[in-house]
Amino acid sequence: MRPLASLALLALVACSANSPTAPSPPEPTPTQYRLATVPAYFEGFYVEGRYASEPPGGMHIYLLSWDDNMSRITRPGFVSVHCCMWRGPQFDTSSWQRIVKEWIIPLEHRGLLAGIYVVDEPGLYGISDEEVAKASAFFGEQGYPTMAVRSWGNRRLGRLPVDYYSVTGYSFETKKEWVRDFHRDADTDFIVGQAFDAGVGYEKGIPDQAFWRETARITGKGIISWVWRWQGQTGCANEPTCSGAWL
Repeated sequence: MRPLASLALLALVACSANSPTAPSPPEPTPTQYRLATVPAYFEGFYVEGRYASEPPGGMHIYLLSWDDNMSRITRPGFVSVHCCMWRGPQFDTSSWQRIVKEWIIPLEHRGLLAGIYVVDEPGLYGISDEEVAKASAFFGEQGYPTMAVRSWGNRRLGRLPVDYYSVTGYSFETKKEWVRDFHRDADTDFIVGQAFDAGVGYEKGIPDQAFWRETARITGKGIISWVWRWQGQTGCANEPTCSGAWL
């Protein structure tokens, strides 16, 4: 081989050895998968992740913890981030990437994620509507429908800035008929039903579930009931007359 050719070859080898490796393709973002469709009318429960395989219904709100097994979830629903993305009254995104990795992607991959439950009864935690709007915009920019509810005492403040909105209206705070009348005209998208024993007020024990389901059907807004099963509190799963009404 001629000297000039040898030098050229050595230069090419040296250049190749020092070249940076090609960047790895980016990991898929959650929204490259598919979201579950939210029907106009749906029935379901607030349910902890450890009980996620139990409740009947077609759409739930999942209250998850870091050690939950996502394979227990077999029905579509909204994932609550109230536990992990609020620092006092301030929206905090520091745990979002972990939520994406451990909760969002596993559910989206199976078509079971319908959206994000942003916050529960914000007025009770000193969370402003402006801060809820900031959180809702954060998730909306990433393609996720959002959901939140007000407490009954704050119902006159109007709709929260989310895609799916409701107001808790349990019969221990109100007469049941007030709840029905409210949802007939209010700008709500679903009913928050009572499926637990408050032990006080107008009605002790778990209320007749027929009232709540009938209210949802009359208004055409669907229903998510608190709660399926809850530590230290009697939920629908603990009362055969309640769980049997939904099966």
